[in-house]
Amino acid sequence: MKAASAKKVKAASKTSRQAAPTPPGRVQPTGCTPATEATAPAPAADTAPLGPPAELAPQPVRLAVEGLPAATVCVAGCFNEWSMTATPMTALAPGCWSVELSLPPGRYEYLLVVDGQWQTDPCCAARVANPYGTENCVLEVRSPA
Repeated sequence: MKAASAKKVKAASKTSRQAAPTPPGRVQPTGCTPATEATAPAPAADTAPLGPPAELAPQPVRLAVEGLPAATVCVAGCFNEWSMTATPMTALAPGCWSVELSLPPGRYEYLLVVDGQWQTDPCCAARVANPYGTENCVLEVRSPA
């Protein structure tokens, strides 16, 4: 009886050693929907290209706003954990602000922080309701064609 149990334990431990480790889950900040990475099986480790697949590689995205007199303007969104100061915009001229982001394809929600006050981007027509009774702007980043 002990020999049979030992064989079962040995077989179970052999199976668990052969199973691939489960990668840790990724937590997405609220409002972000990146493109999925699980669309095709991964190539063998010795032939896998370095970096993310081209369709998931970060794309340059420029946000610009005009007619916004302010001392400071920042962009806060799901891509920077809604930080009010992490992504400052550059003043190009009085009332004209711009920032270049690098984001993988997906859907992102954001707001402007104008002199410390939350505000929607007047240049963005795509919006969704947020849990605070106002709206967030929506930015869609597409894969390169």
